[in-house]
Amino acid sequence: MFAFQTWHSVLEMKLYLHRFLHLMDGLNDVTSLVFPKYNQYASFVRPLLSWIKSKGVKVQPDTIVRELKIETLNNSMTTKAVECRTRDGEQIINVGSQDLVFVTTDSMVDELHYQSSATLPRTA
Repeated sequence: MFAFQTWHSVLEMKLYLHRFLHLMDGLNDVTSLVFPKYNQYASFVRPLLSWIKSKGVKVQPDTIVRELKIETLNNSMTTKAVECRTRDGEQIINVGSQDLVFVTTDSMVDELHYQSSATLPRTA
């Protein structure tokens, strides 16, 4: 689940534990783990997407965020715009005063692709 190289699994797990362990009651005795009847997408993602869409949330798949335009004022940070690349090309999404922006970081194994060293560019 955490590894694409043998040494990365320990590092990745350590990073996740340091970041999230304090939030997980019952992790030490595994009572907090959930094993759904179906796969995780069908059990969690699809119902959550349906629910947030019913609340008016705009979901925009296939979008890569390039930069957040953040304004700092009186020790408060406010996102003013999101620069991204969508299916239709480069786009700037302006953020209103009542809008919420949630930002998460990716995993080091997200979008991993194996390739041989013979196909890597050579440096002089």
